[in-house]
Amino acid sequence: MLRSILLWLLGLAPIALEATEFLVPRTQATVDGVEMKIAPDDVVLLEPGDRGPLRIRNLRGAPGAVIVIRPAGGKVIIRAAPDSAFGIKTQRSSHFRISGEIGGWEITGPQQGVTLDDLSTYFEVDHLEIHHVGFAGIMAKTDPSADPSTHRGAFTLRNASLHHNVIHHTGGEALYVGNSFFDKGRVIGGVTVFPHAIEGLRIYANRTRHTAADGIQVSAATVDCEIFANVIEDYGEKPFDAYQNSGLMIGAGTSGQIHHNFILRGSGNGMTLLGAGDLRVESNLIISAGEHGIFCDERPPATNTRGSHFLRNTIVQPKGDAIRLYYRPSSEAPHILAENRLLAPGSGIFIGRRDKRVLVRSMGNLTASSLAEEVAPLAKLVAPETLPERAPRPFASESAPTETANR
Repeated sequence: MLRSILLWLLGLAPIALEATEFLVPRTQATVDGVEMKIAPDDVVLLEPGDRGPLRIRNLRGAPGAVIVIRPAGGKVIIRAAPDSAFGIKTQRSSHFRISGEIGGWEITGPQQGVTLDDLSTYFEVDHLEIHHVGFAGIMAKTDPSADPSTHRGAFTLRNASLHHNVIHHTGGEALYVGNSFFDKGRVIGGVTVFPHAIEGLRIYANRTRHTAADGIQVSAATVDCEIFANVIEDYGEKPFDAYQNSGLMIGAGTSGQIHHNFILRGSGNGMTLLGAGDLRVESNLIISAGEHGIFCDERPPATNTRGSHFLRNTIVQPKGDAIRLYYRPSSEAPHILAENRLLAPGSGIFIGRRDKRVLVRSMGNLTASSLAEEVAPLAKLVAPETLPERAPRPFASESAPTETANR
């Protein structure tokens, strides 16, 4: 390093500061970026073996120079008691990655496997196995509180990526992203305050199974959302409340692209779509949904005029309708349903509507009342192992100014 500085002072070479590696022993329960002087592009290495919950706070990476937290070679296992609030908790951190891609990372026991809150933003979580947790496998949101910095407009969660995680045997959802009360807010001190939006969200190549509630739930993702190549099995096995048992639940305020997901066996709808009414739902495979294959509504009523698109989806033997459109009557743009394969719905209804005034344009859909019929597309059903492994679209906001998570 001294040689580099001397060359730079002489004008012979640019100075290049090397990233620092920090080794965190199993007995250390907190990684504080300020106290440990962790800088952008540094690496935090966790000692392999069993350890207790880990709190991560005040990490401040930068665009193109994220701080990586990963095992130091061997597998890290976080074992926590059932009354522990979390396995991993992040606070006031930005531009970081939590990854088990090297060495492996397992979390078991606590109420939340990973909770990304307290103004955490610009993050990536991947290659974790999370199982036997009291509620969510991964929870990503900052709930509004008496602190004005947590309110919509003051804070936006940006560029979050959750991928290649295996999550099973949860007491709630496997992935719980965004606040469910986006449109209603909550009353604090007599004043209604609203939760933050999410701009830039990628959820892909995760595998969930044996979830008590929804497999994946996403709300408040208002801009640039993509959910694809996830495998969701055995969902809604013991929901804690009514209608909390979908394979994929899209909550209020959300729009974007949902494609190439495989959803198999559950007590509720394969997909419940309650977003902003502007979704592109394409090339998903849904088998043996306990209610409708896809159920759609707007919460609150949609404000756009473009309608949603349902293209090339295959829905096999739902107990209810193949697709149930519960959208409100509209004289605006129709919802497009094209080239879907709708097979053996239990209700006998392929495309159900709340009202005949709901505008639908249906083109080239293949329907069959029974699987005993000769249906050639059945031979082409997409298996989980053939779901596309591709890089997600770049975030639209990657060139946006960095938002500081510490205020």
